[in-house]
Formats: sequence, C-alpha cells, structure tokens
Amino acid sequence: MNKSVTLAHKIEDYKRIGITKEPAVWEDGMRTDGQAGSYEWWYFDAEYTDGTKIVVVFYTKNEFDVKGDACPTIRFDLTLPDGRHISKKISEEKGSAIRASKQKCDVKIDRSSVISCDIISDKKYKYTRQPIIMIAKNGVILEDREEFMMIERQETINHPFTKKFMDNKLKFNQTSGKNKTYQIEYHRKGDIVADSLLSGMKLSFPQRIAVKLLRMNPTYVRCIGTVTLTVRENGKQEVYEQEGLWEQMFFAKNKEAIIKG
Repeated sequence: MNKSVTLAHKIEDYKRIGITKEPAVWEDGMRTDGQAGSYEWWYFDAEYTDGTKIVVVFYTKNEFDVKGDACPTIRFDLTLPDGRHISKKISEEKGSAIRASKQKCDVKIDRSSVISCDIISDKKYKYTRQPIIMIAKNGVILEDREEFMMIERQETINHPFTKKFMDNKLKFNQTSGKNKTYQIEYHRKGDIVADSLLSGMKLSFPQRIAVKLLRMNPTYVRCIGTVTLTVRENGKQEVYEQEGLWEQMFFAKNKEAIIKG
C-alpha cells in the first residue's frame, strides 16, 4: 500500500483541528502533556547591532529525549562579535512539573515576520516536498501560498560535523500576484550549534546497539549568516538585509535528500 503526504492548509483542515488560518494567542501556549512519547520546545533568537547573537531554548524534556519523562530544560547559546561562543544547559530533575501556560506565550516579536521552510518527507512517502512560506507585516499575512514558491539550492557542501549536505546559499522565490515577487535568500557564514539529536537521550545498551545497526543519525544545525528579503513590484525593488539565524534538521539516517517538485 502506497503512503502519501500532504500539507494540511485548507480551511477544512483548520476546522478539523479547531483552529483558524490566523494564529490565536493560545496556540503559542503549551500543546503537549509532557509525558513519554512527546516533546515541545520554544526558542528565541536575538541579535544586537554589535554582532552579538543569543539563542535561548526552553524544552519540556532533556532536549530531544522524546521517550523520557518530563525534564524542564533551558539551553543558552551566546556568540560574541569576535566569534567566541558560550553555551550553557540547565535541567531540572526528571519528573519535575512543567511550568508553562496553555493559554499564551508571553513573547515580544518584531512587526515584520518571515517564515520559510523546505520540508522533505522520508523514502516511504516518496521524498515528497512540502515547502512553507509566510510573510507578514504588522500582524497581517501578506503571502502564504506555498504553491507559488520555487526553491534554489546553491553552494551545497558536505557538513563537517553531520556529514550531510548543507546549502551555503538557499533562496525562496515567491510569486504574489501578476506584478509582485518576494525573494528570501539565506547566505550561511557558520554555525552556532551542530549536534546529534540522540545526544540528549539516555539510551540503554540494547538501544545503542540498535542505533548503530540501523545507522540512525538524526542531527540538528543552527546556522548564522545574512538573510536578504527582496520585494519587487511594478518595476520597483526594495531590499532588506540583516544577520540572521536558521536551522537544518534531519530526523532519519539519510545523508542526502531526494527532492521532487
């Protein structure tokens, strides 16, 4: 039996799970119960005019220990203007109560927001590609139609830590109407985090043997570099550029992704 994967983005899809297309305040609250088989995280990126970069991540577990008990954890990563990196992780005892609201997340955000993702499914789903795009300003969504997006991968290398592909340049080209386009370009300069998703999991000896036999190697990389948003409309062009952070995640053992579409 062939399996398929689709993007749930139709009005009936939103209704089925009790939400609307416009995000509600409660959706930023805690959505899981913290029990074995689940994990949840909230992360915040900040960059200062002197080049200092800060990433703070709150986890319901010991990072990605999905099968483990609740273990509230915070990870702090600081990259100084001269390139020095400071990392700190603090975890409470396993089984500790998770103190997070289900009604809201008290986080301040910028007036303009861009979300772009290139999601590739696993082999059993035929490596189906599911891109995501969302461009908003002052709380209003300007564009979110992924069917009009094209993705360009450039300067692809073999990452020295994960041993998997990494795009040093990644472009999302979005058509919006007859005379308007958006281009989001990520130009990678380095990483502030490169880790195995298994590192936070306390595996038993049989589990470690199984991981080796199955050649499992899920990885996570948080990149830093330049992000450029170019808006073209009726022959005019506006360019916005600043330093940014983005991530690459592999949940399987594959070193490369087959991309269709």
